[in-house]
Amino acid sequence: MSPHERQDAFDVALSVLAASFPKQVLGGHMHELWPDCEAFLAHVLAFDKAVQQRQPSFLRQDAEMYVNMMCDVTWYLWEIGQYEAALKLLSSTEAICCQVVGQNSLEAARIFVNRGSVLSTLNRYQDAGRLFEKALHIRREQLPDNHQLLANSYMQMGNYYLNSWPGKTGIDNAIEAHMRVVEIRLRSSTTEPTVMINSYLNYARSLMMGAVLGEAESCLKKAEEVEDQFRDSCHSTVYLYYRHQ
Repeated sequence: MSPHERQDAFDVALSVLAASFPKQVLGGHMHELWPDCEAFLAHVLAFDKAVQQRQPSFLRQDAEMYVNMMCDVTWYLWEIGQYEAALKLLSSTEAICCQVVGQNSLEAARIFVNRGSVLSTLNRYQDAGRLFEKALHIRREQLPDNHQLLANSYMQMGNYYLNSWPGKTGIDNAIEAHMRVVEIRLRSSTTEPTVMINSYLNYARSLMMGAVLGEAESCLKKAEEVEDQFRDSCHSTVYLYYRHQ
């Protein structure tokens, strides 16, 4: 094959694999998509090996597509417990992302989020927190203030504060972060009801840990209202959650 033909084949392979491998979006899980992930995993890993061997210049204008595909892959590997494999792929993907896309790009922020998620599972909370903070900084600089990815970054920081920062400072930071999540979700026209419910629950949890019980109860009632509208049922999981606190 000529260099031009090889490049065209490379571009087609990337387009097909990126379209075929299941997508992970907005911090959601891929459990129902695991069979499809597994079906394409070997092909994506073989393609990634070719990228590493042939240098990032082969990616040309499709570097963002490659990075996002690898983020989907590493999220799947994290979900199935392949932590070391996920971290290794994230490291090599980050190197290419910084070289071709940029270290302050939204794609780099997604890599930081994925690595932070893996490290949190491994109880390396301080390392994870630094990565979540880097992702938040990038997203805050580049995204509108009602963007769902920005809300997700604040959520990750809020959970980090609750898990890792001792005492009142950690709780206060968590309350502020989860408050921002709720504010962003309410401003966005694309917020799903289940996402809004979880945002209220996270906010309520941080408020309860800070002994701000009145506001926590109000927050839980708002979550219940959203759930009632969504499920049209008076027997809600939010109510059960509240009763057992």
